[in-house]
Amino acid sequence: MTVDEAAVYIRNNVDILEVVSRYVSLKKVGRNYFGLCPFHSEKTPSFSVNPGKGIFKCFGCGEGGDVIKFLSKIENVSYREAVKMLATEVGISVDENTETEKILQVLEEARRLMNGVLLTRSGALALRYLSSRGVKPETIGIFGLGYDPSRDFLQKALVRKGFSADLVRKAGLTNSIGNDFFGQRVVFPIENLSRRTIGFGARTLDETNSVKYLNTGETATFKKSRVLYGINQALPSMDKTKSVILVEGYFDAVVLSQEGFSSVVAILGTTVTPEQSRLLSRKVRRATFLLDSDDAGIMAALKGCFVLLSQNIEPSVALLPEGVDPDEMALRSRNKLSETLSAPVNLFKFLELCAARYFGGMRSPEFLEALSQNLRGLTTSPLLEMAINELGEKMGLETKTLQSFLSSRGA
Repeated sequence: MTVDEAAVYIRNNVDILEVVSRYVSLKKVGRNYFGLCPFHSEKTPSFSVNPGKGIFKCFGCGEGGDVIKFLSKIENVSYREAVKMLATEVGISVDENTETEKILQVLEEARRLMNGVLLTRSGALALRYLSSRGVKPETIGIFGLGYDPSRDFLQKALVRKGFSADLVRKAGLTNSIGNDFFGQRVVFPIENLSRRTIGFGARTLDETNSVKYLNTGETATFKKSRVLYGINQALPSMDKTKSVILVEGYFDAVVLSQEGFSSVVAILGTTVTPEQSRLLSRKVRRATFLLDSDDAGIMAALKGCFVLLSQNIEPSVALLPEGVDPDEMALRSRNKLSETLSAPVNLFKFLELCAARYFGGMRSPEFLEALSQNLRGLTTSPLLEMAINELGEKMGLETKTLQSFLSSRGA
């Protein structure tokens, strides 16, 4: 079945209400269903779904269309990829021969090639490095880790496989002068929820190199703010516990998963993004930050707590001793890490800690300003509203007074 044929079938057979309800809390009003728009920040529901016509429409930002358009927009995938995702759900196959599909194919082949290097003499140095970081051979297989041994290994190998140099570049595997982008680096394949490889992270083996980590740049398949590293390995545990552990980096996710903390994903940045939180909200109700306990890590967790609340996820923070990385603690003091994760600091205790350490207390103008900054631009949610109300009580402020202040600051 062609993409166009599949699209027609999907429009006629897929319930848009069921699909939208995975992402948006809807309430029936007459023939339509209304909820808060997932595509812009609002406090009054203006997002409408008409199941009879199979369409959605936001009267606030103007977004609208059919079930394919909705999935494409909410998951940040192409129209064609959205058709494929829905086609899989209803059990139909789609013929593919597009550039995006070719990029996915070259990424999969690159993954296979770089993983294979670890079994050769060229990969011995990388294998020793992974071992020194506590990564076991079976973990290498589970996560598909690999190594690019030179500046031109991947480019030459992929061209020999029949992929054009231009396609290899578009996949983010070579730079502007044709050299391997991840040359002499250990690589971490990054997957989407369909288990397709969409990009890579990489760590240099040269300790004198100031650029320790690299990610694939923005491509047709990869946008860092919208992916979570290790999501497919973590999903079984996340589905069971309805909770997730959020770490910053690749080794944190790999080693914690290996050591039995299976519901762990890496956010690939300083804090969780709204897009990542929206993805998590489909799977979990609770999330625990396990980030560095330095000032940057604390501030990242502070911002991230409100991002999670905006997607109805209850946040907490597990505080590590300063200077200790999560992967190190998992290897050296697994029981202590388990105790830390089993008793994280809840939202309000964490806010009190931040307010006292950085802002002179919870009623200080500086803390109120930081609060408004962290709330700015976020979609409201029942859990976020409850948190603001309770925060007002703890600060000795009437809810209306606090909300009025936050609104005046654009939050």
